[in-house]
Amino acid sequence: MDTTRGRRHARTAQAMLDAALEILTESNIEALSMREIARRIEYSPSGLYEYFACKDELLDALRQHGFVKLTEYLNRMVRGSTAAQRLLEAGSAYLDFARRNPQLYLLMFNRMPPEARKGKTLVQRLEDFTVNTAFAVLLAIIRAGVESGAFKIDPQLEVAQLAYSSWAYLHGLAMLRLTLLSTAAEEIDAKHHEILRAFVASMGGP
Repeated sequence: MDTTRGRRHARTAQAMLDAALEILTESNIEALSMREIARRIEYSPSGLYEYFACKDELLDALRQHGFVKLTEYLNRMVRGSTAAQRLLEAGSAYLDFARRNPQLYLLMFNRMPPEARKGKTLVQRLEDFTVNTAFAVLLAIIRAGVESGAFKIDPQLEVAQLAYSSWAYLHGLAMLRLTLLSTAAEEIDAKHHEILRAFVASMGGP
């Protein structure tokens, strides 16, 4: 594949992902089809399979795209000078991303990623998330907080395990807001900052 063709291939693949994300934003995953993507980017439906072998492959790419966007958003929004401030900002940004991108967030966590189908342990899976991910952002903040004495940690826990519990806490809040408690979304949004402050305080924050 020459350079020109390679760039064209990359542009079309990105256009497909953009169209898929647009469909998710407007509707839900049930409305997402290769035919609808082809219509939106004015491409032959059969020609799309040159870029993604099947819809599942496209969904895996879209899921990964979502994690990249989440990480970028957290990195932009976290600016505090203390570990407690940064954890509060990261938590707020995490919940805000889920609120702004509900269908994408659900796809990211309701779909089994290819790498998770290989039977890795929890520790091995967490190691997969320690570079350039939202978990890595949380891990860095919490590690800095523990090292500075701002956050307390049970001697039997490792920093990665504390970061995992923080991730699970944020994910639980996000998922409840998007699913079982979605009818009370406005009330939940109004209380999230207060809830996050209490969470940070429980770790030894202000």
